[in-house]
Amino acid sequence: MSAKPTSSRRRRRRPFGVLAICGLLVLQALLLLAATLGLLAIDPTDPGQVDIALKGFGLDLLIAADATLAIRLLTVLFGALFVLSFVQVVLLLLLRRLGWILTMLVVGLALLIQLLSIWQGADPADLSLLLYALIAFYLNQSEVRGVFGIGSGGVSTIVARATDAVGDGVAGGAA
Repeated sequence: MSAKPTSSRRRRRRPFGVLAICGLLVLQALLLLAATLGLLAIDPTDPGQVDIALKGFGLDLLIAADATLAIRLLTVLFGALFVLSFVQVVLLLLLRRLGWILTMLVVGLALLIQLLSIWQGADPADLSLLLYALIAFYLNQSEVRGVFGIGSGGVSTIVARATDAVGDGVAGGAA
């Protein structure tokens, strides 16, 4: 008779939303890689290339040193976000709560940055906005939040707490 190895930790299943988020993050990572490589291809000594690249982000820098620095900072930022996307995917696939929190923070900040850059006059990055909106949508589904233990209280827990509080208040007044 062969004994099957048993795991003390029950394996949780991954909801579709988690897999969808991971797929969207991989797509986002590929777009970030393309943006990083595009920024690396810019010749910082050519003011025309630098100006076109920065205007794509809503930046209009007239001083060449500032423009070159901005290109370098954007390259580092996109490269770091590229790596962070893969860290998020791994944490989400492992169903770690930190993965959900980190992804929510990154998505919120990215949406804020996108909106600020549109406000500054940049062309809206429709695909990027769509990706972040879809990721935020899936992150906030109850099944996804539940598997990460986020906001698992729900309405029934709130109602039960309120009922207990009212019951304690009535019982306390009768004594």
